[in-house]
Amino acid sequence: MEYECPECNKVFCGWVMRYRYKNKCPVCGGELREIPSNKQTDNKKFRRGLIDKVLETRKNLKSGNL
Repeated sequence: MEYECPECNKVFCGWVMRYRYKNKCPVCGGELREIPSNKQTDNKKFRRGLIDKVLETRKNLKSGNL
């Protein structure tokens, strides 16, 4: 997970930010907020694409178009 500080606009990542720094920015002391990493959003898009393909294939099989 990635964390962004809205005060100094720096991005940090890793479990250390949550457990060691307790969601406080090590640079300015501001409150960090979680932002989704690209890996997670890409994975969700990939899964959504697969689900759509499976549903379309099932629909085609039922209607006899394959």
